[in-house]
Amino acid sequence: MGRLLVHFHVYYEDQIPWFLEKMENICGCEWDLAVSYSHMEEASRERILSFRPDAMMFQLGNMGYDLWPFIHILKSLDISRYDYVMKLHTKAPFKKRMKWRSVPIKGNVWRDRLVDALLESPETFRRLIMRFEQDPSAGLFCQRIFLITAESPFPEDNEALSEEMSRIGLSVEDRHFCAGTMFLARMAPFGFIVKAPIGAEMFSCASVSHGNGSLAHVYERILSFVVSACGLSLIPVDTAEPHRRERFLLWYHYNVSPFFEGIFSLTRDPVTRVKYLTLFRIRIPLDKGKKL
Repeated sequence: MGRLLVHFHVYYEDQIPWFLEKMENICGCEWDLAVSYSHMEEASRERILSFRPDAMMFQLGNMGYDLWPFIHILKSLDISRYDYVMKLHTKAPFKKRMKWRSVPIKGNVWRDRLVDALLESPETFRRLIMRFEQDPSAGLFCQRIFLITAESPFPEDNEALSEEMSRIGLSVEDRHFCAGTMFLARMAPFGFIVKAPIGAEMFSCASVSHGNGSLAHVYERILSFVVSACGLSLIPVDTAEPHRRERFLLWYHYNVSPFFEGIFSLTRDPVTRVKYLTLFRIRIPLDKGKKL
């Protein structure tokens, strides 16, 4: 079945028990646990080591959120020992109700859906590992709702992404990525990350928003891109729990909304910043785009 490396980045310590309970569903393969954190109470540390006495503990700054810790661990370990890698991290709950692809996201919904797509049950995890064994083209599994295209409504994010991909020599046609960066993937593609000139100093500036071209959000995308660059597929997966209302809303988002948007909508291109009026599927530019 191969060997798995699980990276678990801890920022919100109160979520540790929930994640350890989910990790109990890992089965059918040998696996190692690498835990990164900026600060941790002794009780939390003991709880992790009680769950997994051989867990590798890395005390790192919270630079780049969970992104730099993941890259650091990949560069610190001999990843040739592993066939697969699972990336997990604590995530702040949403206090205000928002919609993501028409699906209401509040509280821990984003975290729960990402994790449950991988670890909802032993059968869930085993099914994904078996898919790797049976399908050589399978490269990364991510919850369906959060597997999205990389075009950002913030032009500085698009520019920063292009610049960094050029700097490290990464080129890819499929620009889908796992929003929230919790996934199960083959390890081999991440050899690119290990060899790339990426250091902690690059993530030293604190991010103040999701739309400032921060390197953390750039690498949120690049971690999926390196899998696509190897010719492997990013595969959307659902949780076993039906969540029927969510699936209906997703169906509506993908099948009904585009129909009405084609009749009438006002949109702005995320790259050129040109504003368009769409009438009966005819796109009419309303300006020449906004300059940065």
